[in-house]
Amino acid sequence: MKQEIYQFDEKYHIIERTWRAFWKAYECYLLEYPEEAARYALLDRSSVLTALERLSYVLLHEQEQEIITVRIQMRSREKNASYLGYYDCIFDLTGKMSDDFFVIE
Repeated sequence: MKQEIYQFDEKYHIIERTWRAFWKAYECYLLEYPEEAARYALLDRSSVLTALERLSYVLLHEQEQEIITVRIQMRSREKNASYLGYYDCIFDLTGKMSDDFFVIE
């Protein structure tokens, strides 16, 4: 299964697309929620530490749907690299991005 997921990424470039979508969502977050962002010491791109956390295949039984998710983890550069949240990008099996979630916890 691992190989198939990497082949899926090679075909549809979902990791690269997730990074681009993440930075757009992050910039929107900074503009739309400046007070909250300031509480977490998030001022610009250099304020956040990011890492690709996971690339996974998910079978949603109730919806009878198969998806691929890509998760980027966020940590604060200013607050001892404390965990802030994540960004998930969800793709259907045709490579189309079907949803995304920007979550500060």
